[in-house]
Order: sequence, then structure tokens, then C-alpha cells
Amino acid sequence: EYLTESDFLVRTEIYYKTFDHLLTLKPPNSFDLGEDVSNMNPFNDFYDTQGRAYGWEWLLKKTSGPVRGWLGYTYSVTQRKSEVHDWYFPKYDRTHTVNLVGDWQWLEQWHISTAITYSSGNPYTPVLARYEDYSYQEWGSDASWNAYPQFLYGDKNSERYPGYFRWDLSFTKHIETKWGSREWYIQIVNVTNHLNTLTYIYDQDYDWQTGEYKGVKRFGVPMFPFMPTVGVKYEF
Repeated sequence: EYLTESDFLVRTEIYYKTFDHLLTLKPPNSFDLGEDVSNMNPFNDFYDTQGRAYGWEWLLKKTSGPVRGWLGYTYSVTQRKSEVHDWYFPKYDRTHTVNLVGDWQWLEQWHISTAITYSSGNPYTPVLARYEDYSYQEWGSDASWNAYPQFLYGDKNSERYPGYFRWDLSFTKHIETKWGSREWYIQIVNVTNHLNTLTYIYDQDYDWQTGEYKGVKRFGVPMFPFMPTVGVKYEF
């Protein structure tokens, strides 16, 4: 860490850490009502998991003057390993993250702030195919084989969502009055209306005209869209 004469703070850090006896939930976490509950051990529903995390963090920060802010970059790798999975990335792992935050005091009354974030996409387990799982059921004197759609999954967290990008911006005008103060503000979330994917939803692609299944359709669930806000705040 170093502070320059012009009030720029520079900080960097390298880290490496290992973890033992982490708990990973077994899928599916089903509860057998026929089992003797008095002898059940809740830890049987989890895998004993190892973990490791390493990376590098860098920060440049302006701490004084009419223009302030900071620029940060993080390279990070987080991995887990259990008795059924070799080293894999947990769902919250992000390899690269860049943050830029700025704050500008203009003409005493105006205040402009901005925040830009970019990061690598989070890992997820992909769906590779769809198949029918048949179950034999008896209802009194009737019996039949019923089909239930199932999905075939790839390796655990072997793919990633698209990269995350978001730019937020705000303008504030502060006015002093005899009875207190008033602030007008405009805030914009996701200025570029960038589509950031929160998760995927999968469904079977079915042709109602032919009665044929054509595979798997994937739909992205987005995060915040372009969202402006205008308001006023009074203080007495």
C-alpha cells in the first residue's frame, strides 16, 4: 500500500488459502419418510468437500479534490473438490472483476456520480439433452406406464454465463434555503441496458402441430434493465 503526494492511494494484495471439511449438499436432498428418524444424521445429506482460493487484487484510489473515485481489479479463482467431483468452480466464482467509481463536485451545487462494473460470468451446470423417464403406476384395477420429462446434465459448473456489465449514473443538485435544503436528483441504473443473465430456464421444445419433441429450449432470466428514477428530497 502506498499513498502518493497527490493523494493517490495504491494498494495490491496476493492471497492463497485452502479449506477443509466444507459441506456440499447432495442432489437431490430427499427425505425418506420410511427411515427411522431417531437414527438420522443430517450430515449424511452432505459431501465432505475441500476448497482452495487464490488471486490478486489491485486498487487505485483518489482521496481528495473535486474529482474523486477509485479503480479496482481482481483476479480470483475459487474451486471445490468432493468425493464425487474433481476440482470444479462453485457458482459464485468470478475470474475477472473490474470496478470504476467516480464522484465529481461541479459548481458547488451539482454532484455527479458514476459506477461501472464488469466481471466474468458465473459458472453453471449445462443441460445437454432431454429424455423420457417412464414410471409404472397402478390405480386400483388400472395400470399404465407414464412418461416424465427429464434433463441430462453436463459436468458440474462446466460452463459460464455471459460476462456481467453495468453502468450506473446519477446527477444531484443541492440547493440551500432559509428553511433547510432541497435536492433534485436523477438516477439511472444500467445506462446501456446491457442484458445481464441471472440464470437459465429450460423447457422442452414441442411442436403442437406434429406432436413431436424437438429438444430443449433455453430462456435467459435477466437482471435489472435500463431504469431511470427522478425525485426530490427535502431536509428541514
